[in-house]
Amino acid sequence: MTDKTEVPDKSKTSDKLEKFLAGGDIILNCFIPGEKVGDIFDVTISNANNNQVSSLANAIRNQRLDRFQDIDSIRLVLYKVGFLSDSVVIHYLSNNELLRSR
Repeated sequence: MTDKTEVPDKSKTSDKLEKFLAGGDIILNCFIPGEKVGDIFDVTISNANNNQVSSLANAIRNQRLDRFQDIDSIRLVLYKVGFLSDSVVIHYLSNNELLRSR
């Protein structure tokens, strides 16, 4: 008997990503550490500029010029954070803010 371990086909993953990106614009929720949960804002990345990270940094900077007017977008440090449920995250962040305010 031979041990046949199924190896995931990486090309299928990239095909899924390509289909997702080809679907148009991507809308991301952005949170700046140190700000309140209510300050979470949306940023739309256009598929026209190939969804590059530099486009995301520019979009974030332009969306919040009040915070980033003196900062070049290439100096922004971006993190991808994944959560199972937005409501759980919002609830958790709200609870943390309540604890800090006491």
